[in-house]
Amino acid sequence: MPKTQSIYLVPDELRGDLTAEEFRHLKRRVVAANKAMGYWYQQIGRDYTSMTAGHVSVKVPGTNTFIVKGRPPDRDLMSEVTLQTLVQIDISTKEKVAGEMEVATPGEIELHTCVYEARPDVISVCHGHSNYAILCGLLGLNPKIFGSEDFGVYDRPHTITSPETGIPMAKALGQHSIVMLKGHGAVAVSALSTAGKLSREGPEDCIMRLIKFEELCQITWQVFTAVGKDYEKYAFSDEIIQEARRLAITSSTRDRFPTPGKDMTKDQCYYNAAMARTFREAIEG
Repeated sequence: MPKTQSIYLVPDELRGDLTAEEFRHLKRRVVAANKAMGYWYQQIGRDYTSMTAGHVSVKVPGTNTFIVKGRPPDRDLMSEVTLQTLVQIDISTKEKVAGEMEVATPGEIELHTCVYEARPDVISVCHGHSNYAILCGLLGLNPKIFGSEDFGVYDRPHTITSPETGIPMAKALGQHSIVMLKGHGAVAVSALSTAGKLSREGPEDCIMRLIKFEELCQITWQVFTAVGKDYEKYAFSDEIIQEARRLAITSSTRDRFPTPGKDMTKDQCYYNAAMARTFREAIEG
């Protein structure tokens, strides 16, 4: 068997700075991140109503394109994304430049293109419709007071299907890693570090950031339902939140006490992806 199989023969302009093997590995990471979202949806009870309502993308280094979950003609499930159901999109034209003929471009393609155009440092984007993010957005609750990471707010419930909605959404994201879409879930991004090195950054970091934001929204909703409109008085002060952010940057436990061969963000993402397959096989087998 030849060392280079035909499946790896991708045009150089679509691979950018990556070798054929690196390009394929990047696509596999996108598959795993989408499946991780599928398992998460199953766990929070969204799978039966919104099995397709989410997408994870990653920019291809050295190109003006990104890879994202496409829409196959048959079953379009987050937990069943494969290499064959991915598409590659040109950011400038918003056109599909690679992918199976039968696999369509996602409907909210401007959600990704507008972020990539506004933020050159962003290498991965994901969007999901989770319950508590939707509730907090609809009622105008403020999860910032219970977390250490700031985020933007896009105060419109619109589906992001054109520059008219995508550009304001990207502006609301600003330099944050999360933007809440009022009544429409949230968008998370993963960006290159200031050192410009690719370590934890990527689709795994992106989907886990979205999941953690949902957990924060759930805490906010639970406090609100427990104590009412005065829920904000139970939050940490701005001084404590700022101190928590400073400590998170200067004394990361993962950096100080790394486990050889382990990365908690990627490990969790790939575990979720494996569980998505297991769950689907269990209910259909």
